[in-house]
Amino acid sequence: MRLKVSVSFIKNKYNDEKKTIEKINYTSADYIHVDIMDGKFVENKNYDIKDISLFLRENVKPLDVHLMCCDLEKYIVEYADLMPEFITFHLEATDKVNEIIDLIHSYGIKCGISIKPNTSVKELLPYLDKIELVLIMSVEPGKGGQKFMPIAIDKINELRKLNKNIIAPINGIRYQKTDMYNEQAKELQNFIKNNNIKPNEYLIMINDILSNLNFESSHNEFEESIRLLGKYIGLFSERPEKEYNNGGPDNLWGMGDNLYYVIECKNESNSTEISKRDCGQLHNSKSWFYKEYGSKFKCIPIIIHRNNKFEKSASPEEDFRILDKDNLDLLKENVQKFAIALCSDISNIDNLDILLKNYNLTKDNFINYYTIKV
Repeated sequence: MRLKVSVSFIKNKYNDEKKTIEKINYTSADYIHVDIMDGKFVENKNYDIKDISLFLRENVKPLDVHLMCCDLEKYIVEYADLMPEFITFHLEATDKVNEIIDLIHSYGIKCGISIKPNTSVKELLPYLDKIELVLIMSVEPGKGGQKFMPIAIDKINELRKLNKNIIAPINGIRYQKTDMYNEQAKELQNFIKNNNIKPNEYLIMINDILSNLNFESSHNEFEESIRLLGKYIGLFSERPEKEYNNGGPDNLWGMGDNLYYVIECKNESNSTEISKRDCGQLHNSKSWFYKEYGSKFKCIPIIIHRNNKFEKSASPEEDFRILDKDNLDLLKENVQKFAIALCSDISNIDNLDILLKNYNLTKDNFINYYTIKV
């Protein structure tokens, strides 16, 4: 199991949080750890949601939010808008632990529980099968500059005996199915508003995304760019295989009206045909979808590959679609044009809807315009 690193930034006299986060984004860290102190559960108070939204405006890393707060329902609702991978709360902060776990999960967010140095690991036993992360505090929460408490190591060892997977949240997580709640244009408008994205920032981010959508990028860069592209055109978008390690597809886009695109990315393949193995992975991802979502939902399986023919030994299904190099180039060209046009009136929802349709980025147009039928 690979060690994962979550890097925290903290309030300081230089007021350089944005610069610190920018530097973290250029490292190999897996997460940005967001510490929130309310001045009640702990003595100090640091940021509110407006501060954090401003600091994270150009962030590209997954978020790991740590609430050192009392009024948990309020903070969870606020910070769920940031779409973090984890929200962690303190066991000592509430007597409604199960309700808080359920609230976090209701947003499709993984849940963590933290305990102070003097709290026994055994207090976590009733909840270990319901959460994805435990944060063992090696100092008293709420202030910096403290000495590391070696008792934390003993607690980690004890916790491993109780549940070997709980400190490794990527493995064995219960998948939470999610869908769009609004029309695509409204989802995009909310995404732009909630993240305080300005026109130039939107265009810069689109350029970054498109630069990694090529067949020379690493598999991870390509998949992450597909995930981000989905969000930046107003779709529900995630990476089930990476985020949950449960046999899901590389990418999943929620298109609305119970329709999803199940996407397998084969950008690193140099073969002249789509192999039987790659075709099999798309079969498996389709099966995963219907196992998780059921027959009331529909998926269209898409494989991204530089070529558009399956080898003879492969057995593609009739609903399989291919997004090849030529169509990827066309998609990138139109997304670039869409972004430029959008930035002229980024807050007008009617304009967003028209542009999404004009550049064939809606569920009604995308599949026929950018993919090939098998």
